[in-house]
Amino acid sequence: MAAPTREQWSHIHAKAWKEPEFRALLESDPSAALAQYGEQTGNEFDKVVDIGPRPEGVEDEDLHKHHKIPPACC
Repeated sequence: MAAPTREQWSHIHAKAWKEPEFRALLESDPSAALAQYGEQTGNEFDKVVDIGPRPEGVEDEDLHKHHKIPPACC
């Protein structure tokens, strides 16, 4: 397994900001959320995430551009 890349983290955050159910899963069971995301993208991950608030005024299609730094992991 590998840690998500910065680009993957940005898409994970964007997905969480757009999809409340995915965000809730990411916050309550990060391993399951990353496994779900990994299945969609053909990857496996071993890191968990602390998602920040959605940026204000950013359109859905641009969300992935607003979080390039990996979030807190445990």
